[in-house]
Amino acid sequence: MSRRSGSSRRDKDKPPPPKGPGSVIKSLPRTVLQFMDTSDGHIRMNFSTCNMKALPEEVYENEELAMKTKYLDAQNNRLRRVPKGIGRLESLRSLDVTNNTVRAIPGSVSRLKYLTSIEASTNQIKSLPKTIHKASALTTINAAGNKLKTLPKNIGSSSSITYIDASSNSIKTLPKSIYKLHSSVNVSNNQLRTLPAVIAKGTCSINVIDASRNLIHTLPEGLDKLQRLVSLNLSHNQLDCIPPTIGTLRYLEFLDLSHNQLDFLPDDICNLRHCLVTLHASHNRLTQLPDQIHNLRKIHVLDLSENKLTSLPAKFGKTDSVVSLDLSHNQLSSLERLAGLGKLESLNASYNILTSLPEGVGSLVSLRVLDIAHNEIKEMPAKIGGLRHLKNVDVSHNKLETLPDTLGDDQLLSRLNVSHNALTALPTNMRKLRTLDALDVSRNKLEALPEPFHFLRSLSFLDVSDNKLPVLTAPRSLTCLKVAGNPLRLPTRVAGDNKSLIVRIGDDLRSLTELDISNIELTTLPTTICNLRFLEKFNARNNKLNSLPANFHRLRQLQHLDLAHNELTALPPKLGDFAYLSHLDTSNNQVEEFMPSLVKLRSLQYLNFSNNKLTSLPDNFGTLSQLTTLDLSANQLPELPNDRIDILASLLVLNASGNQVTAIPMDMPYLYRIQVLNLSANVIKALPGDIWRMKSLTTLDLSDNMLEGIPETITKLPSIKSVDISNNKLRSFPKTMERLRQKASVNTSDQDPNKKEPETLLAKKLEEEKKAEKSKPGSAGGRPKSAAKRPAGGKGGKGKKSAAAKKEPSASASVNIAMTENMGTQDTGPPQTIPAPLEATVQA
Repeated sequence: MSRRSGSSRRDKDKPPPPKGPGSVIKSLPRTVLQFMDTSDGHIRMNFSTCNMKALPEEVYENEELAMKTKYLDAQNNRLRRVPKGIGRLESLRSLDVTNNTVRAIPGSVSRLKYLTSIEASTNQIKSLPKTIHKASALTTINAAGNKLKTLPKNIGSSSSITYIDASSNSIKTLPKSIYKLHSSVNVSNNQLRTLPAVIAKGTCSINVIDASRNLIHTLPEGLDKLQRLVSLNLSHNQLDCIPPTIGTLRYLEFLDLSHNQLDFLPDDICNLRHCLVTLHASHNRLTQLPDQIHNLRKIHVLDLSENKLTSLPAKFGKTDSVVSLDLSHNQLSSLERLAGLGKLESLNASYNILTSLPEGVGSLVSLRVLDIAHNEIKEMPAKIGGLRHLKNVDVSHNKLETLPDTLGDDQLLSRLNVSHNALTALPTNMRKLRTLDALDVSRNKLEALPEPFHFLRSLSFLDVSDNKLPVLTAPRSLTCLKVAGNPLRLPTRVAGDNKSLIVRIGDDLRSLTELDISNIELTTLPTTICNLRFLEKFNARNNKLNSLPANFHRLRQLQHLDLAHNELTALPPKLGDFAYLSHLDTSNNQVEEFMPSLVKLRSLQYLNFSNNKLTSLPDNFGTLSQLTTLDLSANQLPELPNDRIDILASLLVLNASGNQVTAIPMDMPYLYRIQVLNLSANVIKALPGDIWRMKSLTTLDLSDNMLEGIPETITKLPSIKSVDISNNKLRSFPKTMERLRQKASVNTSDQDPNKKEPETLLAKKLEEEKKAEKSKPGSAGGRPKSAAKRPAGGKGGKGKKSAAAKKEPSASASVNIAMTENMGTQDTGPPQTIPAPLEATVQA
């Protein structure tokens, strides 16, 4: 008897689910009992994340379960439907089928008089039950991330629903009854072009509407009838004007009009004087504000960033309730009209054309955060030192030459960014900034830091990059230090050099987790750096390092290591033991060997080995399973590893251009997630026929190779956007090439059928092996030393063996030939076996 017939017989012999007056919980099968929880006196059925395709029939067939089950959780499964029998759970209060493949919610849920919540987001539901409004206790419906095209016509008849989330669907229209709900409605991220007309009859009770991220270009008439509206989100739409009736919504507290195409705000918006608290109008085309905007007496948050404002209204300073003001990315030349905003705590005026700060800045007595970066300010007023609550200051990317000495007088500053200015010195009394946590003075003209600088014992972040500092002392409290682009030197016999931070860094700053010493012309690293046991990020690029300290392996916590643009010929032998290393950049060095130990870096996600002298890669390269970006360009690689390269399941970007690769590995098409593949400037002659398996590939660069044919399957790449096969030996193209041009940019220029193949390392190796065979004694090209040394076979023996060996290609040549034969222009199909990790992916 077959296994299938045996299982079907057992199903027939299985007793039906117990039901009727005599059924009890104890009689349920163990497969149902294990998902039950009765600890609090109520029955909770928890089937979440157990890979089930259908709910057990016992859930609604068993009489006692039907009477007592109050919570049913079946999220994160593979359910295709919610059975109609769910309507028998007469005590059910909560139903959760989130993240399944459910296509419909049965109308029987409308009969559940205690049901308060339906969680059905991330499914494939196309419509909600027409009678959903009859569920007398229902308060919450979450149907986000489905395929809804509208909401039930009579949903506004519900007297209990208080929250509906129908975001991220395909809704194009909404029923007019939606305004009758006493609730919050989220229809963001749909395809609405307008909101439904506001009905004149009845009461519009809706409180919150989120219609952001749609295609709305006009608002309906009758907006003034939404008298109970508290919050309205219309951001990320296509609105070019707001009707004046917006000013009649007397309870409106939150209004988001950002990311639209508004040229102006209606003056009537100022009528919301006693209600509006938050107004977002960023990312529009506003050139001016309403003159009476100061009438908004309760406004706390005002975001006007990313517009075209050149000035502020004359009475803007009377908007004294504003707590947070964002004026960034405009065309303001003055902030004088801000004087009087005594409650203002956060001011962002970055990316304008300010040349100075007004003296009136001293009246902003509550200011905590000041951001005026990316302007043309040359001087800061002394009164800024009187802002007692000021904590964060960003004046980077300006034209400051000095900082006011009053800075820190009566303040507890924690963050100060004055980078990208023209400072030649810092205030002499830095002790006043004793609470400073982060200081960025990079890209200035500093030649020295104030003497008491090391007394800033709260400082954890310090960036002094790109200055003119020959010597640096820093407080021991630092966890992040950036000193790139300074003339810091290693110890010499010159007096005072022992104070150089670069010498004592590992002794004085043991708490560092991030260190940047790039671009300071170091030839060697001081061994004390290896004492930084907590170091996670280390940047030493753009130096002249030719080796690393012998005890470099002590930095076991490293996650980010940048050694690019140096003169290294080898990497530390124990680098493969860095278990947490995720980013490694050794580009533009002279490394000749890719150490096999590097494949043990199982956390590695980014690897850049470009512009080195690599001639080979380890066979088990595919074990770097977390790798997302791999750059091997500009080396001397004759081939790519073919040992299960398909295991690189996370790989998104591969650049192996500028090498001597002659063939593409057979397993490479099984890199399903790869998006960018650059194999230009190699010696590749053919593409694998199953290249179409790279389902995520968007960019393919095979220019400057030796291609003689293109497989027709290249047109089947579903995500391809760019293909470059220029400068090859192609005489013709597949008939389906036009189909490829319709969905991608294709470059086929500069084809030369007579293009000569460049001499590669592999070709040289084969030639040397042939010469070695010819020069062996007894070979066809060589003369035996003596006849007495010939084997007993006479003229045969060793001479024949050498001749046979001459006819056979070398091992490396055999591999190359086999790979080339398997990569013809025809689709040869997949390999005979699919690797285990990918097999699960294919089935899924």
